Formats: sequence, structure tokens, C-alpha cells
Amino acid sequence: MRDTILLLWRVRLRRSPARIVALVLLIALGGGVFLAVAAGARRTAAAYDEVADATDAAELGSSYVRDDLETLSALVETMPAVDAFTQVVGFQVSVADAPLGGMTSFAYYTDPLVVDRPIVLEGRLPRAADEAFVNEAGATGAGASVGEEIEIVIATPDFTEFTPETVTVVGIGAFADEVYEDETGAKPTLVLADEFVATHRDLIAWGALVVAVAPDAGGADVVAQMLDAGLTIDNDRRADRDRARAAIRPLALTLAVLALLAGLAMIIVVGQALRRLVRRTPAEARSLAAAGCSRRMLLAADMGVVLTVAVAGIVGALGVAVLASPLFPQGRARRIPALRGFDIDVTVLGFGALALLLALTALVAATSAAQPAELIQARDAIDVLVLAII
Repeated sequence: MRDTILLLWRVRLRRSPARIVALVLLIALGGGVFLAVAAGARRTAAAYDEVADATDAAELGSSYVRDDLETLSALVETMPAVDAFTQVVGFQVSVADAPLGGMTSFAYYTDPLVVDRPIVLEGRLPRAADEAFVNEAGATGAGASVGEEIEIVIATPDFTEFTPETVTVVGIGAFADEVYEDETGAKPTLVLADEFVATHRDLIAWGALVVAVAPDAGGADVVAQMLDAGLTIDNDRRADRDRARAAIRPLALTLAVLALLAGLAMIIVVGQALRRLVRRTPAEARSLAAAGCSRRMLLAADMGVVLTVAVAGIVGALGVAVLASPLFPQGRARRIPALRGFDIDVTVLGFGALALLLALTALVAATSAAQPAELIQARDAIDVLVLAII
């Protein structure tokens, strides 16, 4: 019986090599689109979480008076619920040639910088007192690019004196909470080096602190400890994360629906073609039956052909999906280089490939040419109707 099934399988493959190659390519392209978009939908949905992980995004923020820099740093280091923190000091800065409304300017007072690191899109972070890093909104508003000098004016905390300075833009980028902000949402920001603090300490206007919660603690623990220390909680970054995820969700759902439609279309079209590939005429079926071939043997041979073609096509589809992975994520997160590039989502590609294989084999098995001859005409009518609709 097994030898007969193998013989029928080999004969079927040898009789239609051109059709088999065409079907393998069709499965590879159609299945590749399905798998690539499905994996891309998941990658797009997880883009902000990737940003948060890459920058060690803060979970809570607090502001404080400018005279408590060293005292505050030592105090926060004793809080068991705080895993890490970044301390910044702010200055009243404006750009001389391009006044920017609502501009924020600060310098990092923590070294090394751990929590809430900026995303560098061009250049690098500042190291010297005459260097600066600006976010995208700041670069656009000031008309600045990496390597250019800009004139800034620093005011004293009481705005009674103004000191002009010249700084060189050494980097342009974004902050984690700006990734999904539109052009009107992100505020212009200019970041100065810690060396700037050493030479302009008397111009510090405000201070801020952002923290990451320890793994074995909760947000409520950090809040309680910070309040006990006399600090105020004025920025809950967890709410920002929820808003960012909500902004991503419609695009991710759209991609998921497109992937589903692509997969269904491929299954229907290729399923019809596979059925035609293994279909036998009534005369051929009767001849094989007279030679001792049972319907079970014919079905097994047909499924062998279908599995051979489907597996070859799905392997190609996996390759197409990996090659197409640099097209994702979609949306505003795509401008971040670290999120682009080749990616292999083992879960989506694995389950997606299995689903394609099961769907194609089940579709052919359910309407196999090994069925009674009376069903052949009905299947032909269904084929014509489905293909006409598609």
C-alpha cells in the first residue's frame, strides 16, 4: 500500500512540474505577505515598549528646589523602592535668533546617565560646556542641524540678568514620551552637558528627578517614600505610556486585519489551485479503482502532493517575511533606527506558518478528488464561483 501511494505521489509531481513551481511561488509570495504583515502588526504594537526598554524610561517624576542637588541625590539613593534615577537641573534659556515658545532647557546632573536616556537620531549627547543636544521640535524651531552653532540667552532665576552664550549642536533626537507626539505636542527642548552646570551653577532655575521603580516594589511604594521625604509627584510617566499604547493601537489593528485578509485570500486562491492540481477525472478514478487503489490510498497520495507543495511554499514565505521585516514597525516609531532592521518573530512566524499549512491541507482534504464522482461537478461550480468573486 505504501509503495502504491509513493508511486501515485511521484507520478503526480512529475506530471505537472510547471504548475507545482507556480504554486510554490504563489504560496511563498502570498504567505510571505501574510506572515510579514502579521509580524509587523505585533512589532508595531510593541514599538513603544521597545522604546521604553531601550531608554530605561522613567515611571515617576518629581520637581524640587534648586539648592538641594547633593542632598536630594543622597536622599533618593537611600529609598529602597527606587531602582535608579536621573537628576536634572533646569535653566531659563531662549534661542536668540529663533524664539521658541514653551522651550525647556536642562542639563543632566547624574553620571552615568541611566534612567530616561534620550534617543539619539543624529550625532551624540553633549560632553563639553559649549555643546548642546536638541530634540526634533527644538531643531525644527531653531532651524539647527548637527554641527551648527546657535546663540542662546540664559536668564537668572528672577529674570533680572541675561547672559548670552554660543553652543554647538552635537546631537538631535527625541525622548521616550515624544515618540508618539505629533508636531504640536512635543515641546522644544535643549539639553546641556554636565560641564555646563559646573560653570553656570548660579543660573540654575529649577530641578527635577525621574525614577525607575525597583523590581520588587510598586509605584505606590515609591510615591509613599518620596512624599515622606517631602517631595512632590508631578509626573506619572505610566499614564504617558498608556496614552502612547493607545495611539499605536489603531494602526496595529489595521495591520492585523490586513494580514488576516491577505492570509484568507491566499488560502482560498491557492486552495482552489491545489485541488485542481490533485483532481482526477472520473475515468482516471475508475481506472485506479479497478487497479486496486482505494479512496484512502488516493487521498493519501493527494495529501502527499499538497504537503510537498505547501511546505516548500511556506518555507519560501518565511524567507519573504524575514526579508520584509525591515519595513516595520510602521508609524512614528519607525524614525528610530534601533527599532528598524531585520527581525524574526518566532511566535508569529511559527504559528502563522502552521496555520497556513493546516488551512491548505484541510481545505483540499475536505473536498478531495478522492470523493465520489458526483461531487466533482459541484466542486467545479464552487471553484468557478469563488474565483469569479476574487
